[in-house]
Amino acid sequence: MKTDTVEILAISGSPRTKGNSISLLEEFLKGAEEKAVKGELIVINQLDFKPCQACGACSRNGICVLKDDMQEVHQKASKAKGIVVAAPIHFGSMSSQTKMMIDRFQAFWAAKHVLEKPRIREEEGKIGFFICVEGSPVKKFCHNAYDIVKVYYDILNVETRGMLCYSEVRSAPPGIRANREAVEEVYRAGVDFAEEIIKRKEGQAK
Repeated sequence: MKTDTVEILAISGSPRTKGNSISLLEEFLKGAEEKAVKGELIVINQLDFKPCQACGACSRNGICVLKDDMQEVHQKASKAKGIVVAAPIHFGSMSSQTKMMIDRFQAFWAAKHVLEKPRIREEEGKIGFFICVEGSPVKKFCHNAYDIVKVYYDILNVETRGMLCYSEVRSAPPGIRANREAVEEVYRAGVDFAEEIIKRKEGQAK
């Protein structure tokens, strides 16, 4: 299967542009590319956007009234067949950049639960994945972050396909890349993710 369309939206929630989160997302997308499924990587920390203002305006039409870079992220998330989020653990949960991005999807919550007109329909069959990296050995911190990501995917009508968590990882180079097993595991997860996207597309085409 070959396609020029971006099928996977990969979102890095790390403040670092060459850190562990991006390294793992790159491997995940390489795995997807093995199946000719194209991905796009965006770095939240490079975007210009405000946090959700809890103004409630999106309850009128399911559209956020804040005009900034998050509007494009909303469009990319709506078009992608799969979404993978990678985030470092800060103070026991996901980074503030990741949470700020998720909060800005309040408009999708309003569309689904207030207006009952979800911007992404369940029958579209989108899937999601989560990768997190932490310096501490406390696995529950990753699960704290994963719980939030699962809520995020539920709001988007995206089926969660799992998580990979890596603990006690140094932030200094080579970081996670020193762990070949982890890198290979994430690569394989990307392959499997792409295969699931292909399977679902073929099922919808019948």
